[in-house]
Amino acid sequence: MEKRLDVPADHDPSVCDWIAKLNMPDGSCREGRIAFCRARTISSFPSDAEQFRIDYGPGTWFSTHPDDSMMTPQFDALGLSSVILSSLAEDGYVTPTPIQIGAIPPALEGKDVIGCAQTGTGKTAAYSLPVLERLKNETFQHDPRALVLAPTRELAIQVQEFLENYGRNTKLRSTVIVGGMPMSPQIKAIKKGCDVVIATPGRLLDLHHQRVLQLSSVKILILDEADRMLDMGFIPDVRHIMRLLARERQTLLFSATLPPEILRLANDFMRDPVRVEVAPSSTPVEKVRQVIHPVDPGSKNDLLVHLLKGETMEQVLVFTRTKRNAEKLGTLIEQAGMVVEVIHGDKHQKARIAALDAFKERRSNILIATDVASRGLDIEAISHVINYDMPDNVEDYIHRIGRTARASAHGDAVSLVSVEDWDVVKSIEKETGITIPRREVPGFEPKICRFLVETTRPDYKKPIRRRLLGRGRR
Repeated sequence: MEKRLDVPADHDPSVCDWIAKLNMPDGSCREGRIAFCRARTISSFPSDAEQFRIDYGPGTWFSTHPDDSMMTPQFDALGLSSVILSSLAEDGYVTPTPIQIGAIPPALEGKDVIGCAQTGTGKTAAYSLPVLERLKNETFQHDPRALVLAPTRELAIQVQEFLENYGRNTKLRSTVIVGGMPMSPQIKAIKKGCDVVIATPGRLLDLHHQRVLQLSSVKILILDEADRMLDMGFIPDVRHIMRLLARERQTLLFSATLPPEILRLANDFMRDPVRVEVAPSSTPVEKVRQVIHPVDPGSKNDLLVHLLKGETMEQVLVFTRTKRNAEKLGTLIEQAGMVVEVIHGDKHQKARIAALDAFKERRSNILIATDVASRGLDIEAISHVINYDMPDNVEDYIHRIGRTARASAHGDAVSLVSVEDWDVVKSIEKETGITIPRREVPGFEPKICRFLVETTRPDYKKPIRRRLLGRGRR
């Protein structure tokens, strides 16, 4: 039997009309015009034809070819009040992104939501705006009513900045609770009372165990960058925290990828969640121009300095795999006469904030980072991402290059690839379905393994081991 969407008899098809694909129980898809979305009627969807997916209970649709004649919906079509809309308009935001179009209406209705989208697509606004909308008219209760869990200190601080900016016309209070910073100011802020707490799991549990923070009044929980929390080993703490919250609550889970452990978490703690997925979870940002520069290991440092000096790079984010490499590269680039900032997990929080501020304010145009900065951070106008060290997996690669080409801009992702990186490159190409162009830099052509220049590695036959016969055999 065909899966169908519920369309009321009195619904006017002219209000909403787009081409969609319906999933069928037998695994096939059927294409046709759909005029209604169960959760909410929306006038239209983006005309840039981004892949857009939503699961609404019994019906699933894919919008892949929106009608070009349709107008893109604006924030005022999503159910937000004039208080929130005025804050958005003051900053020039009138057109929501696909993840915001899909997630905001059901979140406003109090439904649980799973949002999956690439980095730089506006996930923070997709959950922050409904939180502001739902809490703004409620009476202040001292204890927090909403909790945002984030994997890193930088992301938590960024989320608070967003909430304060777009909630400036409300009386809502928010505070950040993160490790690596003095605890006493955070305790003081909690005792004053707040509506929203943005926290990393470890420090949140510390303050709860000290009976400084009560979580029983939290009725909206947001898990931001859930897959990153999984990578960092926070999921046991997240499960513990979720058991401390009110049983009757709304849960919003946002992530760039949805590995099985995250889906199990959702299954255990969420109720009939609306699933909003924009583009496949292992798809690089389309507007990022990717390139591989093959290089011998001993020439990597010189090639990096050459690229930073020779090419037109406005704001550059360089990724390394280790803290040691980050520090070594920072010293190397400084000695080459360039201004550079370095952040990694061993840096004190004040130093990390100062480095990020210098980079954002363009007092420095080069930032070297480990993967602590690869997810969630919204740094505008990064023109280039350079992978000095390749990441361990395709998800981290996608998150890294997603630091550029944000907010519909274009950007460049450059990977310096040596022989030890070959397997990672092939894994990335296999999972994303993209062959990344190879481009040799004159003067830095690899001499050890020429196959790095090719898109395929030659197959080497293993030598056949033969047993000795005759003399010596026993």
